[in-house]
Amino acid sequence: MTDGTLAVERAVSTQRNQMPFRIAYASRTAGYSSPSRMAQLAAEAARDNLPQSISGVIVHEKGINLQWLEGQAKDVCNLMARISADHRHKDVTILEAGWISKRRYASWPMRFISPSVDDVWFEPPLTPLGELPCSPDAANAAFNALAALHKDATQTDQAEPASAELFLSGLIAADGLALIEFPADTLSDLPARASLVDQTCMLLGRRWRDDTMSSFEIGLALADLNRMWQRAGRVEEPLCPNREICVVIPPGSSEVIGSIIKSDLIRASGASVHQVLESDWTAITNTLAIGEQSPIIVAGPRVGLNGDADRASALANRLQNLYPGREVHLGGRAGGSLSLWPDRLGLGASDNGPMRAEAIKWLALSAIASIAETRQVL
Repeated sequence: MTDGTLAVERAVSTQRNQMPFRIAYASRTAGYSSPSRMAQLAAEAARDNLPQSISGVIVHEKGINLQWLEGQAKDVCNLMARISADHRHKDVTILEAGWISKRRYASWPMRFISPSVDDVWFEPPLTPLGELPCSPDAANAAFNALAALHKDATQTDQAEPASAELFLSGLIAADGLALIEFPADTLSDLPARASLVDQTCMLLGRRWRDDTMSSFEIGLALADLNRMWQRAGRVEEPLCPNREICVVIPPGSSEVIGSIIKSDLIRASGASVHQVLESDWTAITNTLAIGEQSPIIVAGPRVGLNGDADRASALANRLQNLYPGREVHLGGRAGGSLSLWPDRLGLGASDNGPMRAEAIKWLALSAIASIAETRQVL
């Protein structure tokens, strides 16, 4: 463990009574920057971030930068003000901002990642971009992948994967004859239960790819997960919804658990969800016409059996071509964590959607954040 890592962890431990503040942004590089130059800049940033205990990650690919900053709100806002005025960045756009329960990259003062061309972090975005450097969907998928990389690299917080392994073992042992129960601490915590299902589906996908479970066994486990989720209780439609979201399940999909959980999370955030379960293109578009301009999520698979991912991607592209001015998102494993979908749709209290960084009064925001931290109004 490096001196820099120890310094960050010591600083983090002194702030454990305060929730960290995070800003995620995208920008374009002004001029050419080689990977070695970007790595040098990240090392300089890591050195400068140590006194403020700011941690995070930056990824650079094809002239696009994605960066996640986390720490005390005042310090993060002050740093973001300097980045916004830095001539090396252009089109700086805030993708997420607000308090989070814990740091995602606590052991990285600032880590530079240069993805390979085979990585899926920068797939052609489905969301209409306008002048945005990168779609929020692509950014979220990237940050999810980087958080997993951080966890693997630092070998911290192993409780969740171990819990998912134990849960999956019980699910397999039941063999469809009887349902096991979700852990008691997740029954009243919807995001935690969704996270457990996410991790379980990830493990199922790994076992399918390693050929240690058959598609039949995985299908049975997914069916049991579906029944267990239903038994644990669904979220009802809000009486006064603040928004309407359409969730489209591609015809022939063998996985529906993700769309069910996503719908419950969105409803719990105050939005109405209209699930589209039609069997052909005409019926789908006729049903979507009722929702007019409401955002569309095409439900992709969490495990990825039987070509579900290809069908979902093709349907999402077709819908985006049909509705060029309408938000179309692709769900599934490549779409990132289930529990983050409400924030991605602008339903979370801390998320107001992408905004140009130069339009934000950073000094004022820093002062407000400092007051909030002092009073612990988090």
